Amino acid sequence: MKTYKAFDPDFSCLGFKYEVGKTYTHKGEIELCASGFHACANPLDVLQFYPATSRFAEVEQSGEVIHHDQKTISSVVTIVRELTLKEFIEAAATMNPGVTTGYNSPAATTGYNSHAATTGCYSPAATTGYESHAATTGYESHAATTGYHSPAATTGYNSPAATTGCYSPAATTGDHSPAATTGVSSPAATTGDHSPATTTGENSIAASLGRGSRAKASVGGAIVLVWYDMTGKLRGVKSAMVGKRGIKPDTWYGLDDAGKFVEVA
Repeated sequence: MKTYKAFDPDFSCLGFKYEVGKTYTHKGEIELCASGFHACANPLDVLQFYPATSRFAEVEQSGEVIHHDQKTISSVVTIVRELTLKEFIEAAATMNPGVTTGYNSPAATTGYNSHAATTGCYSPAATTGYESHAATTGYESHAATTGYHSPAATTGYNSPAATTGCYSPAATTGDHSPAATTGVSSPAATTGDHSPATTTGENSIAASLGRGSRAKASVGGAIVLVWYDMTGKLRGVKSAMVGKRGIKPDTWYGLDDAGKFVEVA
């Protein structure tokens, strides 16, 4: 059966590296979240387990197969082809309506000016068309866009937002909710605690305003962080241009107890 799977930047999953076009067989029993090859029949369900900045692929699962909620576990998997984020969302749009309100109800659209919005927990929203917004309010509900002028926004905890088009901001308010952008003039902003902000586009600001957060930007960008003392009291706001005053491009920064920029993992 055809399903969809996400991978780390080196095309690995849980430390095992895959290759497009190859078939892999698991020896022994298969078990949910323990053994065997895991993927999802609905592309947007993949976003419950991997961020929109992952690499994606269409796969074929066979052999012994177990279905459990959003996941499909199999003893055999073939990596059919790698998908761009746009292709991934287009696949999702064929099986998900554009606006949903229920628990575990993803939404996806592909046309220009075609918004996707969800309110239930575990309900991602994704768009590929220009000027097409994606927004979610439930916990663990991702938002992703690929078109120009296409913002992505989330409010729930553990709810990342990611955009790839120019002039496409990404914003989150929940704790542990990263924001990431790659396009020119596409700021990434977070307000929740432990919510990193990252951008690679020129003229793009990465602003992480919660406690215990970090920010990263590329050449031509800037970072903004908020300084809290040990009691959680707001002490100040720190900003810096990348490439100036020792701030390196594509490097994560946080603030130490004295409010100074320091490199962080």
